[in-house]
Amino acid sequence: MTKAKHDPMQTVASLRESQWMSIGSELERQAAEQADQTALIFEDRFISFGELNQLSNQYAHFFSQQGFKKGDVVALLMENRPEFLIAATGLSKLGVIISLINNGVRNEVLAHALNICDAQALIIGEELLEPYLQIKDQIHLQDPASIYIEGQKPPSPLPSGVEWLNPLLADCPRDNPSTTGQVNSDDIAVYIYTSGTTGFPKATAVTQKRWLILGNLFTLFGQMDSDTVQYMVLPLYHNSGFDIGYSSLIVSGGTMVLRRRFSARAFWKDVHQYNISFFIYVGELCRYIYNQPPQPDDADNPLKVAVGNGMRGDLMVPFRERFGLERLVEIYGATEGVGSFINLEEIPGMCGNLVMAGMRQGEIIRYDFDKEEIIRDENGFAVKCQPGETGLLICEINELNVFAGYVNNPAA
Repeated sequence: MTKAKHDPMQTVASLRESQWMSIGSELERQAAEQADQTALIFEDRFISFGELNQLSNQYAHFFSQQGFKKGDVVALLMENRPEFLIAATGLSKLGVIISLINNGVRNEVLAHALNICDAQALIIGEELLEPYLQIKDQIHLQDPASIYIEGQKPPSPLPSGVEWLNPLLADCPRDNPSTTGQVNSDDIAVYIYTSGTTGFPKATAVTQKRWLILGNLFTLFGQMDSDTVQYMVLPLYHNSGFDIGYSSLIVSGGTMVLRRRFSARAFWKDVHQYNISFFIYVGELCRYIYNQPPQPDDADNPLKVAVGNGMRGDLMVPFRERFGLERLVEIYGATEGVGSFINLEEIPGMCGNLVMAGMRQGEIIRYDFDKEEIIRDENGFAVKCQPGETGLLICEINELNVFAGYVNNPAA
């Protein structure tokens, strides 16, 4: 099938109203248009869009047979690997909400994350069975709940109450389920957890719409297309991994090279081996890369674009010049935030722009930080800050950026 031209801004504009679009429908579009295009590279595995879609369909059919439906919740505890994305996409085709559990937390924090999402089932990667077993008596899923272990071979002995998922999936159909077309852009897609800097992590509800908008915006601003090879070392349970990395992969139809975790030493080896052109970073990853010993051929590489957040302003120009990047785009936002700010001008130290895609997202207004109140004029209106002033950022809530709320935490 001929690949149709995709217009990201037209898609974003259409999402002001509810659309029959979702993670699942976007993958089905790519599978129909370019089934043989490599979607994922992981270790020694190459998975095409066609195969990614078929494997996701097996999850959809199996969980449908078990009675799962739109609005149900399944928790996913797994390291970065293709099965994470396969499971999440397959469940999304049913309208099931996937609770993306931070695989780096342990003990009471892990138990809390599992307990607050009200899941009817839990899928555990074989590599994380032990952390689950350490807290299984503290977990309170919906009753009855199904616990599945995903892996190439079952643990021996198989823990009580746990089923080995792989053989159950093997005989399931690979065709697209009819339920994909019943999932719309206003439905909740996933729960993503906050970092927990002010207490236990909170589960944030992310809609299909938000996932689709982020995928289309980053496809546009990152100049991504089917020739783009992106490097994903961020956790897939994280907003940057799932809502930006995976969404832009599915929207653009490019290729994702997926690693279990970041390695500064392996970074350039992977970039050259897989011809990586696009990299999503967070925090100080770029400083770790920059601190590697300089080489005379540092700029001789296929990497063209880096997009992320948290890079210090004093590193932007040296990093870009040393490694020969064409674009280095810093963003500012939050998983549960309203509005995203993108430094398209690539000005070092700038968080972003109040105007994005021709739309003004908000204002920075004067704020009394001692009294913790907005400063108003004689008419009671907030006062805009002048350039160089510190103030309070306020953003307009509209059809494109509604925050769906925290899960089981109305006070927050």
